Amino acid sequence: MKIALIYTARSGSSSIFKYFEKIKPEYKCYNEPWFWWSKLNRYKEENTDYKTLLLNNNLFIKSTLSSLPVSLETIIKDFDKVIFLMRKNFKEQLESTILVNKERTYLNHKKRKYKLYSITNAEIEEYTKLINGNIDKINDTALKYNLPIFYYEDLYFDSFDSIFKELELNYDSEIFTEFLDKTNKYRIGDLLDAPETKSENTII
Repeated sequence: MKIALIYTARSGSSSIFKYFEKIKPEYKCYNEPWFWWSKLNRYKEENTDYKTLLLNNNLFIKSTLSSLPVSLETIIKDFDKVIFLMRKNFKEQLESTILVNKERTYLNHKKRKYKLYSITNAEIEEYTKLINGNIDKINDTALKYNLPIFYYEDLYFDSFDSIFKELELNYDSEIFTEFLDKTNKYRIGDLLDAPETKSENTII
């Protein structure tokens, strides 16, 4: 089976991807295979051309809308199962999306405080437009093709039962704790003010 997880940024997709990869070793799994950073780093030794990946009978990919090399409608036609993952808290999603792109911290899974002081009004305007466009596209497509939408808050702060059933995933307590337990959340606070810089004349 070919499965595509299409998501809006910072909605917990990486942890779900890791869980799926552990539970379903028979699948060829690709994390953002068409994103420019992944092609230069994660998959620099591998051909992730769209048609090449489709040659895999058991295929699981996760991708944002912005990184898709073909239309969403083509994905729906070529994949056996397509599901969507989004987030309800737009403010937190916006802040996290801006920072991960500004800081290039795509692989930073450490718990940390978010440097909100570094976010500019121009970035807020740019990413608000981008995220809202993706949300509208996913909502319209899900409605048109009767496809399921899952939400970060429902999964991580309530139950993963619905998405496990959709993806036919068994529950493994050890793997769940490693990747999906809400205590693994990266964001542990916010920094609203830039740290003070000490003057060269300061006596320590």
